[in-house]
Amino acid sequence: MLHILNKIDSLTLTQKEKLLSELTCKKINFKGKMILEYPLYCTEKKEYYPVSSAQFRVFIANQVYTFNSAFNNQLAFVLSGEFDIEKIREIFNKLITRHEVLRTSFFEIKGQIYQKVHEHAEVNFQVIQDNNKPLETIIKEFVKPFDLALAPLFRIGVCNIKNDEVFLILDIHHIISDAESLILFTNEFIELYKSYDLGKHLYQYRDYAQWENVIKKKVLFILQKKFWNEIYTPLIDVKLPFLNKPEQKDYSGDVFEFSIELEEKIEIEKMVKSLELTLFMFLLGAFALTISKLTYKNDIIIGSPVAGRRKNEFEKIMGIFVNMLSFRFKINNQNTIQEFYNIIKNDILNCFDNQEYPYDELVKDLNLKKALFDIVFVFQNAGGKLKNKNVEINDDLAISPFKFFNKTSKFALLLETWEEEKRLGLRFEYSTYLFDKSEIQKMSENYKQVIRTIISNKSIFLSEIETFKKANTFDKLANQSEIQDFDF
Repeated sequence: MLHILNKIDSLTLTQKEKLLSELTCKKINFKGKMILEYPLYCTEKKEYYPVSSAQFRVFIANQVYTFNSAFNNQLAFVLSGEFDIEKIREIFNKLITRHEVLRTSFFEIKGQIYQKVHEHAEVNFQVIQDNNKPLETIIKEFVKPFDLALAPLFRIGVCNIKNDEVFLILDIHHIISDAESLILFTNEFIELYKSYDLGKHLYQYRDYAQWENVIKKKVLFILQKKFWNEIYTPLIDVKLPFLNKPEQKDYSGDVFEFSIELEEKIEIEKMVKSLELTLFMFLLGAFALTISKLTYKNDIIIGSPVAGRRKNEFEKIMGIFVNMLSFRFKINNQNTIQEFYNIIKNDILNCFDNQEYPYDELVKDLNLKKALFDIVFVFQNAGGKLKNKNVEINDDLAISPFKFFNKTSKFALLLETWEEEKRLGLRFEYSTYLFDKSEIQKMSENYKQVIRTIISNKSIFLSEIETFKKANTFDKLANQSEIQDFDF
């Protein structure tokens, strides 16, 4: 198939578009995931390299808020047992040598943004002396903005909290990391502490950035662009009109956790099986219906992140691959629940098939001055060694994650969900500039009520789904559609 794609790619843009039109008429379609067939190459060493779409997006957002740490990612762990601080420092030096992105800086030349890989960069390793403060306070004081022109764009903090316990903090900029990278980083730290050989590391993030820039000229990228633009043509006003909107961007946030217990979880699993869905599809669809009911709108857009690592070679590369998919729900209240899910199942699968097209490219295509969506849904898979449990490094040392929230929210509203053995965990992360906790609590109750209605009877009409507690922010909706732009 690749040789056919290469022949098509050799055509001019006009010839490509004409050929694609002819193939469409003949119902000959290329799958979006075929874009993964384009090979990844090791780029030759240069003074500087192009950035990826994700890096470009974060760089621009960071310029606006240079003195804000909203674009920092953090991890915190407790090491229990016999630990060696100098060995910890040595391991991070090995990781910065292994992953070029950890010693990369960013700059602008004539309007173009580039990344520079430094041959050497010293790990910013800080021993925190004041161990009498709460751990949350230690994290808050440790996290600081980065200057993107100065590598490395991460720092490590170590604090002795007991004779046999040390608190370990990683503060790293989003331009060189995402959730999958943090899992990779943590797992490699553990392997190195065990003195395991990680093996040769063939590809670096600059290789991915080059690959992405190359495929932007390929026919399958054009097809993915066509797919997304057709979804949002025409694009009516689909902004959700939250009141009390700020005049300027503000990342202050909070969280509200709740759960769906075992009895209802079992019923959800039965409905998921009956409708031939995934749990992600079920929960996302229920969330869209909840937002629709609360806002009296039937055209809803919800963003959702994808890891962006469908190509096997990307899995062990440290860096930012995450992309945001924008799911559009055109809700017809005359449909039954089963009909609704049949429609969105197909739509969601098609979106995943075309997930390599960068979200910021779509925003540019649509000539938007604001974000396409304000609400985000996240379903956390079970992957990652350190998600919710201790890991023994050796007989004398264990590492466990420290759970905390850094009081920021990049979106107006984000619902995070995850599956546990005996329940479903859910967490709203929300802008405190737009919502107060009581409103979010009511929203969680409404979401659970919608789910209860869905699992009770898949044949009822969407118009029959009722919410029983409306959040004030939604109750007082005015015909105002301009809200602040949130970045991820």
